[in-house]
Amino acid sequence: MGSGCSSSNTVDCHAPPDTTHTIRVLTGDKKGSETNGNIYFCARDEKGTLSEEHHINTKWHDDFEAGSTDVFHFNFGELGRVVEIQIRRDDTAADDEWYLHKVTVATVEPKPESVFPVNRWIHANDTLCISEYDSCLPKDDKHFEQRVKELEKKRALYQLVENIPGAPHQVQSLPMDESFSNDYQWDIQSSKLKGFVIAKYIDLTTQKIKSLEDFRKMFKADAYPIPYGEQNWKSDEEFGNQRLSGCNPLSLRLCEAIPDHFPVTAEMVEPFLQMRDLSDCLARKKIYIVDFRYLADIECSEGRKLPGPTALFYAKDSGDLIPIAIQLMPVPAEDNPVFLPSDPEYTWLAAKMWFNLADASHHQSVTHLGFTHLLMETVCVCTNRQLSPSHPIFKLLAPHFIYLLAIDTLAVNKLVSEGGWVDKDMHIGRIGMFNIIKHNWANWNMQDNGNIINDFKLRGVRDTEALPNYHYRDDALLLWEALSRYVTTVVYEVYDTPEKLTEDTEIQAWVKELASTNMKGLPATIGSAAELAEIVTTFIFTSSVAHAAANFCQYDEYAFTPNYPAILKGEPPKSKAALKEEDVIDCLSTKDRVLSVMIVTKILSQKGTNELGNFEIQYAFDPLAVKALDQLRADLDRITATIDARNDKRTRKYPYLNPKVVPNAISI
Repeated sequence: MGSGCSSSNTVDCHAPPDTTHTIRVLTGDKKGSETNGNIYFCARDEKGTLSEEHHINTKWHDDFEAGSTDVFHFNFGELGRVVEIQIRRDDTAADDEWYLHKVTVATVEPKPESVFPVNRWIHANDTLCISEYDSCLPKDDKHFEQRVKELEKKRALYQLVENIPGAPHQVQSLPMDESFSNDYQWDIQSSKLKGFVIAKYIDLTTQKIKSLEDFRKMFKADAYPIPYGEQNWKSDEEFGNQRLSGCNPLSLRLCEAIPDHFPVTAEMVEPFLQMRDLSDCLARKKIYIVDFRYLADIECSEGRKLPGPTALFYAKDSGDLIPIAIQLMPVPAEDNPVFLPSDPEYTWLAAKMWFNLADASHHQSVTHLGFTHLLMETVCVCTNRQLSPSHPIFKLLAPHFIYLLAIDTLAVNKLVSEGGWVDKDMHIGRIGMFNIIKHNWANWNMQDNGNIINDFKLRGVRDTEALPNYHYRDDALLLWEALSRYVTTVVYEVYDTPEKLTEDTEIQAWVKELASTNMKGLPATIGSAAELAEIVTTFIFTSSVAHAAANFCQYDEYAFTPNYPAILKGEPPKSKAALKEEDVIDCLSTKDRVLSVMIVTKILSQKGTNELGNFEIQYAFDPLAVKALDQLRADLDRITATIDARNDKRTRKYPYLNPKVVPNAISI
């Protein structure tokens, strides 16, 4: 016999006196996840005893609504602690697509509650068997045929396509499982509506831009506060800080010798080196370089041309990084001078703005869209195609995929579509963006670029004494170490013998398919737990930390257009002739473009999902995974305190990698 009640906040109802087991059924909070179909349940205990099948239903109540918890009480007689459940639907309400998040079963006797994470759609006439924790390798799965059939269905839903030639692969069409929840969809829409209304008010109450001061006057409302980039934006120190703690902190490299294409002499730059020789500064790791020459050859939308600049930076004794030379095009020529801080004020300012145009173009295409959104879309699709939801590595990765495919689909349709925001308000347009991604994807390597420790070493920026104010590096390393510890703990326990890894057909198929998408730096087969832990750590770090660094400072950097322009008019300066303020303004965006950039970057800079480690959906409940997650959360609390203390002492704060504001996934 059974009775039921329903609760949206998991508060238990009074159980009948003959109750032996209490069952809680959690329906997922996904679009269309509820059902009116008939649900049947049976359970198996530790001794192998199977209960009778029961129809679970509450009279006079609408069960199994999205995001709800339904509680049922049963008398299963002598059945002990439950270690396996079976969920069946008949053909009623056949059009309903029920998404079951989790089932828990508790006995009246004081025994540990049994947890069954389901996280699957259950269709009419489906029967699903789930073991406790639902976490096992393929060869250990008691329901192997069910597992194989499930993966076959998922491969049909998650199809990989190369939408952008030469770029990371994407999903062919958005599976229902990946849609936004109703609440999250509304949050995005309401933010957009509010932003547009306030931007319209700003447009009506401000004059046409005639001076640099007019850009400042556009920040009038709480929805559009004055961004950090407006402060001291003309200073060389702030320009240098953008390489260390701005949107694109991954392009700076140690310069050990001045390259041939960059005709910088000691005479040019030694006035800015604090009474030191250039050769001495090169030897002492005080000279750094950013090289964007490749951008000059990028084909952009509407025939626009990008500069292909190179810039040299000096690390001052104070820790500040300052620019000491900028060349805006790749080939030295009379009309392509090396600009210096001693040049006329607005000439030097124009050189920095055109350099930042190149930096912003690389940032949006590579650091942001290409190597977080699209890279992780490839990983998400391959993971769903090759790893069963019961696989322990799937459970490690899945919390970091929430809304990823949905936001990527939305971005393609709204921002990067033909005639969309990128075409209208970015210098490169979508054609340029795709070409920049293609150029860089050809050279991206997971071990060299995805592993941040290797990336810092290869770029020569690991030395904290030589480059003390590299806040991105210092905070990101703390998070990398915590995530690596978390992943390594789980991976080494799951694969406690080499054979378990080599015999894992799913994980080997997974890495093979990832490599087939032109993702470089992957082994042909994963031969050690250390290899697998590095790969998984890289993907989780990319989904959370790398995306946070590239995304959540966009309003601070882009909203004040002169600080970090996404588009410029005219041509870069070709001589050192003195420019005026109006010459700089003539290059900058019109008011409607400025407002458009403010709206989009404000929306993109908002955090709508949970912080790292506090998963929207918890997939892993086995004791090992729970212990590892508890350790991760403790590590993140410690890192939060460390970063808070660092920011108390920093001249320029860097709040973007505080674990309390780093989301689990790329959901915006």
